[in-house]
This record gives sequence, structure tokens and C-alpha cells, in this order.
Amino acid sequence: MPREAQLRELSRRMQAELDLAPEQRGRIEAIVRDSQEGMKAVRDEVGKKIGEEFREMLQKIRGELTPDQRRKFAEIMKKPDERDKRDDRSARPSPPAAGKPQ
Repeated sequence: MPREAQLRELSRRMQAELDLAPEQRGRIEAIVRDSQEGMKAVRDEVGKKIGEEFREMLQKIRGELTPDQRRKFAEIMKKPDERDKRDDRSARPSPPAAGKPQ
């Protein structure tokens, strides 16, 4: 279940099972909104670090390959991108452009 749907479900269950007063509900909704913003910032930062680690891994792998292997490796790395372009249902973004083989 997507995060927003999970939070809506939590909110619904809290209202139904905890019998929240209107002012409690308003304050709790504000807490959830603030937390969503904080969680998004954390996800963005983690995603950035993962991209950096991915690029470093690719660079190290390329350093171990012969020129012919590097060309083949570049082709291997292109295939997931091509699949993602065809598959609009993909929920994950492609690896950062800077991480693609040259």
C-alpha cells in the first residue's frame, strides 16, 4: 500500500477506533502532514546517497574490466533503462543519469 494510503488508513482507523474529538483529529492530521514532509526529506537524501554509491560501484566495476568487457557492460547497463521505458507501470525511477556507463 502506498505511504499516503497507509496514512489515510491509519487516520481512518484512529477516528473509528479511538473516537477522536474534532480538535484531536485536527492536531493529529497536522502531525501527520509535518511528518510526511520530514520523511520525504529523508527519502530524498537517502535516494541521493544511494545514487552516489551506485555510481561509485559502476566506476569500480569498469576499472576491473577490459575495454571489450566495458563495451559489453555498457550494453548490459542500458537494457534495464530500455525495459523501464517500455514498462510505464514501473514504480521505481531509473538510476541517475550520471551513473550510466560511458
